[in-house]
Amino acid sequence: MDLIAIIVRSILQDLNRFITSLLFFIPCSCLFAQTDFQKEAARLTEIISTRHVAPPTIDKQLSKKVVDLFLEAIDPSKIYFSEDDVNRLREHEAQMVDELKGLQWRFVPAITEVLKKNLENCNRFLDENRNVNVPTILKQPLELSYAPLTRPSNEIALQSRWKKMVLYSVYLKVMEQAGIDSIKASAVNDAYFLKLEPAIREKVIKAEQRKINNLLHHPEGFENHVASVFLNSYALSADPHSGYFGSAAMEKFMSSFLAEGFSFGIDLQEDKDGAVVLGRIVPGSQAWRSGQLNPGDKVMLITSGIKRLEIVGGDLQEAEDFLKDPSRETIELLVRKPNGTTRTVKLRKEKVALEENVVRSYVLNEEKKIGYIALPGFYSAPDEKTEGLRCANDVAKEIIKLKKENIEGLIFDLRNNGGGSLQEALSMAGIFIEEGPLGMIADKTGLPHIVKDNNRGTVYDGPLIILVNGFSASASEFLAAALQDYNRAVIVGSTTYGKATAQVILPLAPEEKNEKASSASFAKVTVNRIYRVTGKTAQERGVIPDIVMPDVIKALKLAEAYQPYHLRADSVNKKVFFTKLPPYPLADIKRKSVERMAKSEAFAKTENLVRWLAARGDEKVVISTWKDFVAASQSLDEKLKAFDDLRSDAKFKVTNTQQDQHVLSADHFLNEMNQHYLLELQTDYYLSECYSIMKDLIQQAK
Repeated sequence: MDLIAIIVRSILQDLNRFITSLLFFIPCSCLFAQTDFQKEAARLTEIISTRHVAPPTIDKQLSKKVVDLFLEAIDPSKIYFSEDDVNRLREHEAQMVDELKGLQWRFVPAITEVLKKNLENCNRFLDENRNVNVPTILKQPLELSYAPLTRPSNEIALQSRWKKMVLYSVYLKVMEQAGIDSIKASAVNDAYFLKLEPAIREKVIKAEQRKINNLLHHPEGFENHVASVFLNSYALSADPHSGYFGSAAMEKFMSSFLAEGFSFGIDLQEDKDGAVVLGRIVPGSQAWRSGQLNPGDKVMLITSGIKRLEIVGGDLQEAEDFLKDPSRETIELLVRKPNGTTRTVKLRKEKVALEENVVRSYVLNEEKKIGYIALPGFYSAPDEKTEGLRCANDVAKEIIKLKKENIEGLIFDLRNNGGGSLQEALSMAGIFIEEGPLGMIADKTGLPHIVKDNNRGTVYDGPLIILVNGFSASASEFLAAALQDYNRAVIVGSTTYGKATAQVILPLAPEEKNEKASSASFAKVTVNRIYRVTGKTAQERGVIPDIVMPDVIKALKLAEAYQPYHLRADSVNKKVFFTKLPPYPLADIKRKSVERMAKSEAFAKTENLVRWLAARGDEKVVISTWKDFVAASQSLDEKLKAFDDLRSDAKFKVTNTQQDQHVLSADHFLNEMNQHYLLELQTDYYLSECYSIMKDLIQQAK
């Protein structure tokens, strides 16, 4: 089994839901139970071939890609298909070209039959082992490593994998329970394990069976679901941000953007390993305003009063029901972040009002008074009158509030900002740049089209820092690149994600106009490449900061460049005339920043963790007893604890603007959340270094 699961199990998921771009979709009010997937394949091929910015050639090489992606999507833990199964199924690869063109339909029915049989066999195996104790001393040692899992060779090896899966999951869940209950390391002994083992084993088996039954009794039908995963794998073979939505998936996708009634402002979903993770964070909700939650955070525990729901893989429906219970007005959410740390966030159920200002601004005050704005994502209003102005307008309002506080500089935080509306990014750049082209967009013809903000004038023209990290993507990268190319801002942090493409969502229309639609399926297709005003691109490369800070995200290798079949970086040879501002003389400022970070204990620990993560590939641990597992877990916890303690009290004081203080004084719960976030900013060592850089910029300007 895979030891890395303890650290980043919650984040090895479809990043496509986290890294978004400008999306346009045509809703359909009719959902159909039956789908002709052979026709769907032909229609999907037509759309990808005619609309995708770099359509793949439909040949045997593509067939292999599709099968590999499909197996990874339907069986990421390699517990449902043996190598023998896969070899028999690969016999269909030779005819896959006809399959993708909709000329035949054999592979999906064949793999559906094998998958169903193996799921039912696994279900029976779990039933048969429901009352079999997981021992503290193993008959056969269990090897844990960071190496990718290999697929079991045959049916016997597959059953051995199931046994190891239960054993490993029970060991892991007992350790997680000890952490939740704050049990001392000395007390996590054999007696503690034997006390918890029966209940944990039952939870693990129920969770695995729930995952199996969720597949076998999928809302859109088992056969339909498998076919949908296959078509989505086909779309993903074009690039990581293309996709296929079946009727059920499209309905869920569309409903996630509705903000009716009261909610905690979070959507839950399962990652590819079956863990319950945060999906979309609703703009304007308390989850959004808290600044502590991000898509991909793994949900471990939900508490409401005396009620506790401990999340085990596959508990998605139970977790959603817990949140929807009308009696639950407040909750505490325990999540595991991508870097392995945990965080508890208190939320109150409220009616999400998108007309509220969802951007946060603060004042950092010491020697200099510096403004700070955090933007979790680029959102836009749904009506045409304000399209392209919503998010930018909110930021402009916050800047006006900060200017009333007499700030001398502004730090704009785009860390973990996965993007959103490209039009909003254009309007946002216009807040800081007087006028001129901001970038270029090209479709499959390769002819670049210049894009710019049509509003002349600026809202803020003072010293500006843009703070980014490895999860800053898409629209965030476009904005950072434009401000960097104009010498308008100093980009600080780590290299960004590397997504410079835009997608549209299109219906898979009937072949003939007079033909009655047989489904409500959609294709998400990458139709544009995005270029900087210089003709270069952030695709695959990301935006490289002017002043670089160490970032653990880089070591996790989750950026665009590590995604299968991502589009490669290129450039356009088009001369664009724009007026740069005088460059910031950064040589001395960089030197001072490097010296400060070298003396910082927090940055030193971060560097050590990055090096450890980068070198962990050869690490293996052999587990023969429960004590071995406890020792391995504690060793890992000690390494991660260094990152968990990475806080540094800043010299500056963080306060709200006077206007916000009046609002917060009238709402005790909001003020409680606000105080917690102020503390987060006060101990954020990246922000502390940004403040020092800004002081140097101001001093140099004088």
